[in-house]
Amino acid sequence: MTASELTWAAGLHWAFSHRAWCGLFCQYPDGLVVCRYELTWLYSVPEDAALDLLALMKTHHIERLQFLAMDPKMFPRTDESGRRARVQTVSMTFGDAGLPVKRGHEDWPAAWQRVRAWLVPRPRANGIKVPTLRVHEACEYLIRTLPVVIASDTDPDQAEDSEDSIPARALSYYVMARPMPVQLAPPAMPPDAIGHEVQKLRDAIERGK
Repeated sequence: MTASELTWAAGLHWAFSHRAWCGLFCQYPDGLVVCRYELTWLYSVPEDAALDLLALMKTHHIERLQFLAMDPKMFPRTDESGRRARVQTVSMTFGDAGLPVKRGHEDWPAAWQRVRAWLVPRPRANGIKVPTLRVHEACEYLIRTLPVVIASDTDPDQAEDSEDSIPARALSYYVMARPMPVQLAPPAMPPDAIGHEVQKLRDAIERGK
């Protein structure tokens, strides 16, 4: 796998008094994705955070991001006439730094279902079950917080809002910003391949013969 075959995108949930989190996702041609790098900030300003993200990309030779999906609350608001407020928002600060910001979702019931779908192992073209999204061991904060995200008392299909759920929220902006990768069709076997006999045995077992 060459670097030119990989693409990158990111998800960010910004906070000041809580620990903000950004994940960089390495996207493979077969549709699988790895959360490869993460950044966290506490009591930082967006201007410094944007520079930190650019520095991380430079360190790991990531030339560009397809998008940086962010909390929609970090984007300029519009009034009833559709005009945007003339204020410097967090999204504008990251955009001014040259990062391709993208407004994240606001549909939390759908988002948590989407996160589960990306993390649950599913059969690939080779028959092996693997999750669409995997997390590299370097992303320690995501690994620590993701398992402790709990369901809301009022709606079991939604996550309780807490500092530990911030990385999962950023993750949800990423997965909601792109479609679920399509399952690739298995390559055709040569006519004389032993795989045909193996498949006949599997079919016979499933039929109970």
